[in-house]
Amino acid sequence: MTTTGTTLTLGKATREAYGEALLEVGTENKNIIVIDADLAKSTFSWTFGKVFPERFFNIGIQEANMVGIASGLASCGKIPFISSFAAFILCKGFDQLRMGAAYPKLNVKVAGSHGGISIGEDGVSQQSVEDVALACALPGFIVQFGDPQSKDLSKRDLWGRGAAAASGRPVGVSEITAKRSHVMGAVGMAHMGDPAKADSQIYITLARRPDLNGTYAVFGQVITGDDVPARLQVGDLIVRMYVKE
Repeated sequence: MTTTGTTLTLGKATREAYGEALLEVGTENKNIIVIDADLAKSTFSWTFGKVFPERFFNIGIQEANMVGIASGLASCGKIPFISSFAAFILCKGFDQLRMGAAYPKLNVKVAGSHGGISIGEDGVSQQSVEDVALACALPGFIVQFGDPQSKDLSKRDLWGRGAAAASGRPVGVSEITAKRSHVMGAVGMAHMGDPAKADSQIYITLARRPDLNGTYAVFGQVITGDDVPARLQVGDLIVRMYVKE
């Protein structure tokens, strides 16, 4: 394994941006209710709870019940945001998400932080390799990967169009920026036609691809094991990849 000399400037954690976005949209819309399952300080939903305690509920370690509560609130016209670690909310609450939210087509917002195996030091009970797959399997669910730089929902039409943008084409909620390009080993997000739909996929470039700059969003770079992309072939399966903020 080798390490490149590339230095990445890290922004704020996605969960921190999520907490700020909750507070912002909750200030504008009084129908927004936020529910957490004893992890409010980890998911940063407490940012909302400190300001609007009457619309914030920490129900303890019961993710399945949290989904049921959210579904009930949504059926009454409220807009619930439920937060937990991705492994807990998707794995432990999957049947409730399927039967209580997805099939009735209710407006339930699900935020799973610490996805995949990124929380490895906390043990296997809090890891999952199936969280995104489970979410994508739910009928009607829109699955998005958030970009802390694109949290302002009121400016969604401008995502990817800022001064640093390489083009005027937004991709989901991941901003296209001229600061990150498609060098070998770039980690990016591609969409399959319509950026607004849940048809995005993450890819790693196997060679320098400047023709993709401004079309798809690069949000990371292989920095350890940079010899791997050159050895990958079409059809190879990446079974484990670590993403570090």
